[in-house]
Amino acid sequence: MPISNNYLFTLLQLPGIGVTTANKIVRYSDSQEIEISSAIDLNDLIKACIDNKLISNKLQFSNSDINEAINKANNIIDKSNEADIHIISKYDKDYPQNLTIGSLNNNINKIL
Repeated sequence: MPISNNYLFTLLQLPGIGVTTANKIVRYSDSQEIEISSAIDLNDLIKACIDNKLISNKLQFSNSDINEAINKANNIIDKSNEADIHIISKYDKDYPQNLTIGSLNNNINKIL
């Protein structure tokens, strides 16, 4: 997975980026095999998504904005670790299969 959970959390700390937009960015980085290792890389990825019309052109950030979001994300992750809360995303291999949308839809249909 090109984007670590830290950078996924960073995306979610940026104004205007929610789960849907973050997923578009992650899918694009995955399809292009883009590795993210810095705020500049993440900002370049966001700009590439804008250029490819995958996300709104209103989602433009300075490197300072990205660094601030990184700090917020790291704070959340640190506090979670201190509370013995382990964070996984749907992109992690350890993500429970029964929480995927297809599985949830099948379980709902069984109930109905």
